[in-house]
Amino acid sequence: NDSNNGTSTSTPWKTIAKVNATAFLPGDNILFKKGDTWRETLTVPSSGNAGAYIVFSSYGTGDKPKILGSTLVTAWTSDGSNIWHSTTTVTDPYAVSSNHANIFFVETGGSISWGKVKVAARVNLTTEYQWEWESSHIYIYSPTDPNTRYSGVEVSQRQYGIGLNSTNYITINGLEIAYCGNGGIAEAIYPFVNLTGLKIINNTIHHIGIKLSGLGIEIGAHSNM
Repeated sequence: NDSNNGTSTSTPWKTIAKVNATAFLPGDNILFKKGDTWRETLTVPSSGNAGAYIVFSSYGTGDKPKILGSTLVTAWTSDGSNIWHSTTTVTDPYAVSSNHANIFFVETGGSISWGKVKVAARVNLTTEYQWEWESSHIYIYSPTDPNTRYSGVEVSQRQYGIGLNSTNYITINGLEIAYCGNGGIAEAIYPFVNLTGLKIINNTIHHIGIKLSGLGIEIGAHSNM
């Protein structure tokens, strides 16, 4: 609950939005519960200093906390000819980040397949992993019912998992970031800024952007790491 004080495992906050809106002091630790998932962008709100970094990490047991740049689309309906659409409403992934975002098929065995390049019209959906966006809905080609063929389909809706926000002396340790349109952990490319004291440790960053364009860590400036 975001009304909690957030200072113990029994009184945690709920949202990343609460973290984004809070001023932190050098030496503070912001810990995400292992096994949990957030579908928000973390925008680092405060800087540490050389003697006391601000740390974003995890607590508990299990899988790394997930920060996902996507919406999980479900409830697929057949339109005939192996074309299906989800009733979940989403923004066109290509509008999220200058044609760099994509959709991702989570297979029932746990692997992840990249969506192919977006097709121009529904009639062009002829092979698996092709997709199209139309009137706030995703359309795909699937040889069988996607409700059971896939564990889920993730649709990029945010450019970044973590925005560094021109902050310094920050540690990001032990998080999982995926399905973002442009970058997993990123600093604005323009205007250029100088970052000092950035530690990115033991994170899992995967399936960012389109298959041939997308950066796990995107920093468009000189950085002292």
